[in-house]
Amino acid sequence: MLFMMYKIYTLLLSLFLAAACGSKDPGCSIKYGFEFPLSVTPNDVFSVGDTIWYEMDLPNQLLDKNSGNYFDFTNYELFFDLSTSKIDTDVVYGATHLFEIYAEVGKVTKEVSSFVYTHFHFKSINEKQFKIGLIPKKKGCYDSSIRLANIFIDKEKNKDLNIGNTDCWEYLWPDTYAFTNNGQSNHYIVDGVCQYYSASDSRLACSVDSVHFTKGAYAFCVKD
Repeated sequence: MLFMMYKIYTLLLSLFLAAACGSKDPGCSIKYGFEFPLSVTPNDVFSVGDTIWYEMDLPNQLLDKNSGNYFDFTNYELFFDLSTSKIDTDVVYGATHLFEIYAEVGKVTKEVSSFVYTHFHFKSINEKQFKIGLIPKKKGCYDSSIRLANIFIDKEKNKDLNIGNTDCWEYLWPDTYAFTNNGQSNHYIVDGVCQYYSASDSRLACSVDSVHFTKGAYAFCVKD
């Protein structure tokens, strides 16, 4: 009987120590500031059927602007969400269906939950390049955005980003983002454009200029 109780005690102690060793320290946190250079075909106006290229090419060693240190992303998978809105006479949120999407380098996947997410993936986990084209099917003015996929927010909440060798809680937002065309996001094209949310809704959705629109965003118009 005593031997059995000793075995149970030893097992519980080992489980407690394992949990303690794997836990994060709530007394400290690290907020990373990684910048992912994003290149988008520079043009104010495209035509239906044109290809608008979104390109990214990252090394596996990435600079954290907040600390000035480099972090190794070898064997660390990163991927991004594409979101688009049509902002003109008829505003459409979630306008990705108005484009054909073609991956020349990397791949595109869709995730369907309460929303439909369009993910841009790199060529491979350690070849962090993509070149993905959006081909507009309908004229209008659009606002697009590329940002890290929502799964990385979930990783923050669950304390399992595991970017650095640390027991501190780790965060990517709001200091980590894609940086479009060295800050030239063309957002002046849609600044000040206001539309009703819907035909039955009197609230206006207005597009305004902000530093936010250098973070993965790009605005453009499409003609016939």
